[in-house]
Amino acid sequence: MLSPVPSLPDQARTESPPDLLSVKGLVKHYALPGRWFGRAGVIPAVDDVSFSIGSRETLGLVGESGSGKSTIGRMIMRLIRPTAGNILFDGQDWLASSGEEFRRARRRVQMVFQSPYASLDPRWRIADIVAEPLRTHQSLPAAELRDRVAGLLQAVGLDPSVADRHPHQFSGGQRQRIGIARAIALEPDLLVADEPVSALDVSVQAQILALLQDIKARGRLSMLFISHDLSVVAYLCDRVGVLYRGRLVELAGTRSLFHAPGHPYTRALLAAIPGSGQRCEASAPSSAAVSETGCAYASRCPHAREPCRTIVPALRPSGSGALIACHRVGEI
Repeated sequence: MLSPVPSLPDQARTESPPDLLSVKGLVKHYALPGRWFGRAGVIPAVDDVSFSIGSRETLGLVGESGSGKSTIGRMIMRLIRPTAGNILFDGQDWLASSGEEFRRARRRVQMVFQSPYASLDPRWRIADIVAEPLRTHQSLPAAELRDRVAGLLQAVGLDPSVADRHPHQFSGGQRQRIGIARAIALEPDLLVADEPVSALDVSVQAQILALLQDIKARGRLSMLFISHDLSVVAYLCDRVGVLYRGRLVELAGTRSLFHAPGHPYTRALLAAIPGSGQRCEASAPSSAAVSETGCAYASRCPHAREPCRTIVPALRPSGSGALIACHRVGEI
């Protein structure tokens, strides 16, 4: 079982290397359908989220279901368009690039999807699935392509002899290894991993996490790791961003966040981990609508006062070096 608290030294950045990815003011609203094809309003899935990922850094995004984690990952992959905000990749406007410029940059950003059952085409052989990005972005002789596929399968712990099989002949963990082989085929600079182990058994989760850690250690890979499981994030990530109802409430180095969480919601999440030693102070989720003018967590927070219900708190540095969106961070 993975330890809920990392034993390694804090991996927060002590220097300021150039950011590989910079997300600024990201917003995503979904329209609510009304009568006769009109709109009844919007649902704010992501609300003014900003963060960066440095070279060879792994940033974890955590939060409850519906907090906006996967939506952020899909906006970074350009699978959905943001309502507002900017994304810079290696200093370039990621959302504005198109044509051949985007094609060249796209190979540097790849994704591992949550479901190892839905993300692989059941009609394709494993060799074709893994070779797809190579065929799309490179012109390789058939023999070299076969060798590359064999090497990628070996890299994720699979025998190259399985290349002629189909996805239904594999377990969930093996399918996720195939998805990872496809994602690293082009040696990307950034890997977006969206809940890559949530659909797997605990023993298989540990194997996939060890594989991702090994891939990261052997290459120059940066990673956005999306998860609802804090113990998994503690094992793999250098820094952690905590999302609540589409807003980033805390951003800190992994060890700092686990040993000295600053936001009341972060403390509530940690208290849910067995053996964490954290005490839960939050109340049950409220059914009341979240105020657009106040803190989204105010209805559950035992420390909420009048400013919390009327003014949206901005992320600001705390004494520990973390960024925390809480009006009372210096008092509690």
